[in-house]
Amino acid sequence: HSDLLLAGYYRSKDGLSITARGVFDTGFDLSKAEARAGWTTSKFGLGASYVWLGADTLEDRLQTQSEWSLDGYYRLSRHWTGSANWRYDVASDRTAEAGLGVQYRNECVDVNLSVSRRYTSSIILTPTTDYSFTIGLRGFSAKGNDKSYTRTCSN
Repeated sequence: HSDLLLAGYYRSKDGLSITARGVFDTGFDLSKAEARAGWTTSKFGLGASYVWLGADTLEDRLQTQSEWSLDGYYRLSRHWTGSANWRYDVASDRTAEAGLGVQYRNECVDVNLSVSRRYTSSIILTPTTDYSFTIGLRGFSAKGNDKSYTRTCSN
């Protein structure tokens, strides 16, 4: 016997996308579910997700887990983009994680600076704040689909 996965996906020309999937056991009871909706344009992107996981001793999950997440970005100018994300643990009734970031991008380089705070705690995990600074090189025979960077990074 096996579980049954049902999934669906929709994407419009205007940038709206919706994804949903669920896992059903042999008795057709829902054991896991996930849904995501997003809207993307050339200037911004917004997304929302919901995850539900039923209690399952085989997966060492003694309680039902449920979580919302929101994420988005806004293109501030040709080279600068700001982003934010937030996760909310419904079962615990508290924020699980939140973050902010800024990115500089041109034809040759990606520079990212972000900060995120994980609020959850347990016996082995404590709440933490993480800072990230990354630099990525672009333009080495890599084609992208962002038309605002049409020049190449070469002499």
